[in-house]
Amino acid sequence: MSITVCLAPANTIAYPKGGGHLWVYLHWALALRALGCRVVWLEAVDLDDSDRSAAGRRRRRGGEVKDCVATLKARLAPYGFADAVALCAINGAALPGDLANGCLDLAAAAEADLLLNLWHSLPAHVVRRFRRSALIDTDPGLLQIWMTTGAVRVAPHHTYFTIGETVGTPAARFPDCGLRWLYTPPPVFLPEWPVIVPDGAAPYTTVAHWWGGTFEYDGTTFCTRSEWRSSSTWTSPRARRSNSSWRCVSRSTTTSTAG
Repeated sequence: MSITVCLAPANTIAYPKGGGHLWVYLHWALALRALGCRVVWLEAVDLDDSDRSAAGRRRRRGGEVKDCVATLKARLAPYGFADAVALCAINGAALPGDLANGCLDLAAAAEADLLLNLWHSLPAHVVRRFRRSALIDTDPGLLQIWMTTGAVRVAPHHTYFTIGETVGTPAARFPDCGLRWLYTPPPVFLPEWPVIVPDGAAPYTTVAHWWGGTFEYDGTTFCTRSEWRSSSTWTSPRARRSNSSWRCVSRSTTTSTAG
């Protein structure tokens, strides 16, 4: 008998334009299925329009929930997960019939052998429905500081994993929140990322975006944004046979270079 794993991504339903964001969780889903597991894709939707906080606005940035559900299922369909989508409401309310149509409900999702939760803000009332639960920390360092300062309240889980190699070790410059963190590298499902022979005459282009800043904790300044430098990308001119160009777009600046 196969094991059923309920995967809880970090709000992919409200970020239909986030292809890279979606793929973080698709790697997990595809890898689990390759291991013989049945996968349920659980999304917690925000039906409370009165929440005007930054977090609340992010949860609703995709537009109408019904449209977001349809988009998510269309994106998951090529990988065989469209019928595996389960929905629940963040506030615990019953979902409208037209929204829940064609999706599994929380009761069906909670029959899974394991909840594999990749969203640190999944409500406790949802986590408690599962017989076994494991949190996977994908924001190492930040999550532990958020938990310590009370910025994020993580529901109790049976097991805690992290993709941060130093989390919970003496090398960490942040607290472990009194929890035992188990390191696990994030999966990359290589069958969906085959090697493609490049056309030597074509330019190499990379598009990325990010947001963030700096904050201080216990006398240490932490940076939450990515830094891009072309010199760190191209280390050997002889290794580059084609033109290259990149454009980095942030919330405040746009920079383009070519060489």
